[in-house]
Amino acid sequence: MFSSALAFHSRQLDLKLRLDYLWAIQAEGDRDDMERVKLDNKRILFNLLPGHVAQHFLMSNPRTMLMDKECYKDIEKIKTFGSTYMAAVGLAPATGTKAKKSICSHLSTLADFSIKMFDVLDEINCLSYNDFVLRVGINVGPAVAGVIGARRPQYDIWGNTVNVASRMDSTGVQGKIQVTEDVCKILQRCYKFVCRGKVSVKGKGEMLTYFLERKATGNN
Repeated sequence: MFSSALAFHSRQLDLKLRLDYLWAIQAEGDRDDMERVKLDNKRILFNLLPGHVAQHFLMSNPRTMLMDKECYKDIEKIKTFGSTYMAAVGLAPATGTKAKKSICSHLSTLADFSIKMFDVLDEINCLSYNDFVLRVGINVGPAVAGVIGARRPQYDIWGNTVNVASRMDSTGVQGKIQVTEDVCKILQRCYKFVCRGKVSVKGKGEMLTYFLERKATGNN
């Protein structure tokens, strides 16, 4: 009886040691994979940016507090040029009913993000004694997205939708979120809008635009 129990215990110990060994090997493999991924990411970063800029980026551990939030996870930062910050939502491929149902949701995310930017800017101005101003332009519709460049690839979007969104910004008013009529029609049940009237838009003539003010009562 004692011999049988000892043999069973020995077998259990042997299995435990084998499992510990296998887990150690797997953990080591995971660490190696992680290091390879980090190295690949570093190479990509140095390929995308000048060396001194990439090094500063790695050392500074930058964060984008607004974009870090789970509710804004679908928003993609496209690029910045001059004082303009360009972002889009709904770029992930979707078809059929799923695509139709997601348009309002995507636009709501972008609207909430835009409204929140004004709140954050107010806090920055208050703490830094500055008077920074912001204006936002939003449009909705199809767009072409892709990567251009071989040595320094860059993700970008193109199309009429993008051009009109840019015009909503450039013809906008400081402190306001200017949107197209299509955006207003989709979000009018959940957000408060004020009609601005017709605005002369380069390449488009006169366009009816609206100012997105806030979420409608009962939709907070």
